[in-house]
Amino acid sequence: MKNYSLPVWLHHIAIRQTGILNSLDALVGSQWLAAEKIRELQLSQLRRIVGYAGKNVPYYADLFRQIGLSNPEDIRTLDDITKIPVLTKAMIRENVDRLTAKRDDLFEYQTGGSTGIPLKFFCNRKFLYGDKPAANFRAYTHAGYRIGDPFGVVWGYDKDIPKHGPVKSFLRDHVYKHNCLLNSFTLTDATIGAFLERVRQKRPLFFKGYATSLAEVARFMTNNNVDLGYSVRAVFSEAERLDEFRREAIERAFRTKVFNYYGSREFGTIAVECQEHNGLHVNVEQLYAEIAEDGKVLVTSFLNLGTVFLRYEIGDNAEGALSEPCRCGRQSLRLQRILGRQSDNFITPDGTVVHGEYVTHLFYSSKAIEQFQMIQHGVTTFTLNVVVRDAETARNEIKVISSRLAEHFKSPLDIAVNIVPEIAKTRTGKRKFTVCEIKR
Repeated sequence: MKNYSLPVWLHHIAIRQTGILNSLDALVGSQWLAAEKIRELQLSQLRRIVGYAGKNVPYYADLFRQIGLSNPEDIRTLDDITKIPVLTKAMIRENVDRLTAKRDDLFEYQTGGSTGIPLKFFCNRKFLYGDKPAANFRAYTHAGYRIGDPFGVVWGYDKDIPKHGPVKSFLRDHVYKHNCLLNSFTLTDATIGAFLERVRQKRPLFFKGYATSLAEVARFMTNNNVDLGYSVRAVFSEAERLDEFRREAIERAFRTKVFNYYGSREFGTIAVECQEHNGLHVNVEQLYAEIAEDGKVLVTSFLNLGTVFLRYEIGDNAEGALSEPCRCGRQSLRLQRILGRQSDNFITPDGTVVHGEYVTHLFYSSKAIEQFQMIQHGVTTFTLNVVVRDAETARNEIKVISSRLAEHFKSPLDIAVNIVPEIAKTRTGKRKFTVCEIKR
């Protein structure tokens, strides 16, 4: 019971829904495996998912025949994973049906990614509602969290509060119920102030959210000399790159350490800092992470049996990997620094801060737009650059998206639309899907 509170444990016993707790207990124990045991576990997991893909996923059945990978035992060491070609987002968009096993327990998921490319994929039930949340909760235990402990959450809600499945009541009743929630799509001094008042009442020991949104809350706290009146144990920065100046600002305001958390919709937890804050420990039990020669992060999921991701180019870059044991005692691989995923916030005419992820959500259901980039020049003037598959369908979709954005901004918007062959990269070689040119 050390990993979760008594009410959560009793709830699970009452409804015999112990999958997450069992997975969490196993993960909390396995994080202390010796390096050699980790390699043995990962090799076994890799062979298993390769064998599964070869038998159940048409795309890989054909690919393995072409490259002569006829037997999972052909994967003799972890380095043999390089026999499998890299999987890109474009490949998934073109082959998602052939990359997905035929199962009765699949759920459709979508992500916008760091490059503004909407992506559809499928997860099987056990991975989505058992393995994935267990790893998320294990990541938080690095700072002493137990399931059931309240969080202060600064997040965009419309896609991320669960809406179906067996875990819905558990998450709602025992995780979200006691949390303090702040919608990062509508950040104003008033909403941040109200959020902090709820925080003072409920006194959550942990906070999590987008790095840029947490920095907005920290800015408000610093500018208004806000003291929460109690000690916060940790803040988790998620979903985008954590710059050092934002880390410092958040730590000053909350008077605690920030833990950098690296995850994605495709995999859940990829890596997270421990209390030593010296690199991010990879979720080695559930996935295999590589850093290619050009710095691109490649991820292989061991446990998603829906859309199978082998050596998936997730769209981020990382700077170095640390293989020596960490001072915390864990011997898992650590990613030294995550360089990808940073989106600009937008500003509405009334001064509300809108996290860039809101725009990504608007493109989730698009069938004709392959990539996008939204640039805000003034409070009501924008340029939307899009790479499209079908121009006429894309124009109709853009009308709907523009209308929803204007509704959220509570103002008519002037949006210049450019259909382009590709989204231009920044000077650092990245593609940002939201850019704000307004100086604050």
